[in-house]
Amino acid sequence: MVGLDRHLREFTEEERLYREYSEVKGNPAELRHFLKKLDPEYLSRHHFVLPELKDELDLHFSDESWVWANEMKDIFIHKHPRYMPAWNFFHSFYEIHYVYSGHSHIEFENKALDMTEGDLCVIAPEARHTVSVYDESIVMNVKVRKSTFKNAFPALLSGRNMLADFFISTMYLREYDEFMFFEDRGDERIKHLFAELYVEHYNKELYHRQMMNQILTTIFFRLLRTQGDASECGQVAKDHRMESIFDYIRENYADVTLSGLAQHFHFAEQYLSRYIRKHSGMTYTDILRTVKLEKALEMLDTTGMTIANISTSVGYSSPENFMRQFKNKYGLSPTSYRKHGIK
Repeated sequence: MVGLDRHLREFTEEERLYREYSEVKGNPAELRHFLKKLDPEYLSRHHFVLPELKDELDLHFSDESWVWANEMKDIFIHKHPRYMPAWNFFHSFYEIHYVYSGHSHIEFENKALDMTEGDLCVIAPEARHTVSVYDESIVMNVKVRKSTFKNAFPALLSGRNMLADFFISTMYLREYDEFMFFEDRGDERIKHLFAELYVEHYNKELYHRQMMNQILTTIFFRLLRTQGDASECGQVAKDHRMESIFDYIRENYADVTLSGLAQHFHFAEQYLSRYIRKHSGMTYTDILRTVKLEKALEMLDTTGMTIANISTSVGYSSPENFMRQFKNKYGLSPTSYRKHGIK
């Protein structure tokens, strides 16, 4: 930990440039000299962000490829660059901001958070926000692929808790909270886990990808154990009936029908079908198929059940139909998934 603390406190070349920029930006002559000496190739390679250069740089912050390129990892962690100008970001992946030491400031469209050491904020995909770290503070920034979240963290999503509700709503619904904020509750183990996550990412030892997923899962469950509830959520105007409908499908996926669902929620069947599509962007059939296949994925990972028994358990009348739909969604058969996993 001592060595890591020293490493994190050291200024990177990127941070030194940002700090120099912050010192000269008020002086037009010095600012022009500073901008002139910057290497365009370096700026592009490191996604160096300055207001004066925004029209000259090709910045695609919303896409996962901006972070991961060809890497297979589900998680990327780095130290948020100190003195980086506050920039209004949005992107297709999840972000977790953890104040390792000091403090930081995050602004959303309708809310600002002043964070201190030990505080943590989970930011939903597509949520516009700015992050400010203008001193010696250390803020760890963890990015998690939305495209692989369900496969990487099945244990978290299979439970009924506030984090599962948050992540599931961001995956399936059109209206969801922008963030979840957790104040420090004195759990020193969480700080150590973030340090371990950082070390695994940069050392890249054998099985580091799996280790990173396991460490972040542990962080999530420690938050649930110590927090009970988030200190604050970024609320948007939501119709909570869609959340209830989706919860009902998840709980009764093996035998739920559209007519039974409509009866339970006192909707006409046709109206319910339109309502689900409007609020989730998917049809009832799409949602049910996704829930069934994700449950099957969990069973393949955690049980020794046969493919035929899994097919029956998740509500398929035909193993052949189950296997065909599984391969269409995941690109390989249930047997191949159990043997090799999804890469």
